[in-house]
Amino acid sequence: MAGVRLAHKDFIISKDVTNTLQFDNIFSQRYSAYEILGHNLVSSYGGIRDWLRMGLLDANGNVIADGNYQSQRNDINSNSTSTSQGSVNNSNSWNFSRYTDDSFGTNFRAVIHTPYESDSITMFLCESSSNNSSVLYYYSTAGVHQSAERITGFRLYGDVYEVIGGNISVFGIGG
Repeated sequence: MAGVRLAHKDFIISKDVTNTLQFDNIFSQRYSAYEILGHNLVSSYGGIRDWLRMGLLDANGNVIADGNYQSQRNDINSNSTSTSQGSVNNSNSWNFSRYTDDSFGTNFRAVIHTPYESDSITMFLCESSSNNSSVLYYYSTAGVHQSAERITGFRLYGDVYEVIGGNISVFGIGG
């Protein structure tokens, strides 16, 4: 998708610092959808595959943790001929990929539809890939935030361990 780049962050954070990666006031009425690209995101703890999560932000920069995130995920890995599925209902964020401290990191492409429109639900589509030792993983996730409210940004974080490196770009599309 072609769009206008609204933000870009390259970051490396000390493993000793508790952090989150937050984009405040990035969504507006100018665009109906946003593309978020993540490249080489890594975890703060060796070898552990932690879930990468996204929480949406309200106009005050607070994570909306209202239990209204729903998602369905399909997982494929290079070590198996089968796929697995997972669904998350009534959650406080979307979990959409595993990530580790491997040199490959995690890469993802997400599209968020209608986040700023307070009279509609927000839709989320994401494809991601990661690596753990010799196994490659692919995740495809679709989700909704079922509360009709104005969303102005997002926060990325791990379930247990922090995101300490990589880069993120955000593009406005459909304006």
